[in-house]
Amino acid sequence: MTDLKNVAKQIGVSEEALQSRIEMVTTSQVTGDKAVRIAARQLQSEKTRIAKSGLERFDGMFVSVPPKKDWARMAYRKMTATLNNGASQEQIEALVSNGEIIYYQNNGNGSYTRLYNSNLENKNAFAPDLSTGTWDSLPKRMQELNNGDAFSLVWNKTNHKLPSGDANWQYGIARPLEESERSCKFLGMGDADSELTLFTVRFRGEEAQRGPPSFEPGYIALKRGNNNNCYSKAGITSFTPDSAAASIFPGPPLAITDDGPVGIIPDLVTEFVGGLSDLGPYFDAHRQDDDWWGQSVATVVEVVHIDPRDNGGWTVTVGDLDIMSDAPTIDIWLGKGDLPFAVGSSMVVTGAPWKTQEDEVRFSVYGWWILDGIAPETSSDDVEGWDE
Repeated sequence: MTDLKNVAKQIGVSEEALQSRIEMVTTSQVTGDKAVRIAARQLQSEKTRIAKSGLERFDGMFVSVPPKKDWARMAYRKMTATLNNGASQEQIEALVSNGEIIYYQNNGNGSYTRLYNSNLENKNAFAPDLSTGTWDSLPKRMQELNNGDAFSLVWNKTNHKLPSGDANWQYGIARPLEESERSCKFLGMGDADSELTLFTVRFRGEEAQRGPPSFEPGYIALKRGNNNNCYSKAGITSFTPDSAAASIFPGPPLAITDDGPVGIIPDLVTEFVGGLSDLGPYFDAHRQDDDWWGQSVATVVEVVHIDPRDNGGWTVTVGDLDIMSDAPTIDIWLGKGDLPFAVGSSMVVTGAPWKTQEDEVRFSVYGWWILDGIAPETSSDDVEGWDE
């Protein structure tokens, strides 16, 4: 078997990072030295791409990974409801003239009358306008309506030029039907940092769909912006687990002491609550706070059920440690891969509580970390990387 230490040294990564990548590429057909070669080549290729991309390597871990948001999907859904709810011809034409939508009226013969703003179409400075034309088919970026008509949202009607003076390519064109974004918090250090810093990392598109793991040490390539904002780059940005990165932290994310919870998680969240039964009272007490949208809470729970999902991921159901608690369980959706824990494990979860219109308590999970893991009968070892 190939000496992993020498391979890791040769390609300039830690042995832990190499081992982690080997586990990711190992399959029934790819094992042993072949898995080592593939893992090493992947890591070496990533290092080369990062060096050429102008991005910066950041070591640390994601401490908040909220659910993704799809602003385009929400905007299309809202406009669809407006147009399906008896919008008059005058209202439709006003939306077109004001640069909100491009509208396609079904002529009943396979063609459509297209209503649009010619100033946006021609990339001129915005001014109200209503122009028409005949089209033989609908574009890809459109939403059909109940009456057979269709529309597209205008992606940008405000800035036809960028600050640099170049044309804004989003100006006047149809907005995509999906536009996923995910804004995460990353605690770590970049090449230019001398101490731990809390960064806001913004993912878009495919990177936002996946979402990085929480409270797992590793490294990632990002573009640094102002005010501790960082941005992903498609095809290059990819989080790589590396337990060696745990050395930059003063200790594990959480420890329960006689004086209560201590560690990175208690320091970062707004409040550490006693259990799921405390989420409702916390929401009621703080929902009117000025900083409500920036608040997060944490609590310790127990894994009570694990279900495989059709896409290869997992649904992990957790509940209160207190057997007398009547708080409902919550589900955590995890991506593909082997789970390093089993039913009965205790974990800390972080996130935001909220309530439905029926006054039922819900919890949006921002992150989780295994506090006291029970290993599955056949799986990798429990989460590593933290000094005990």
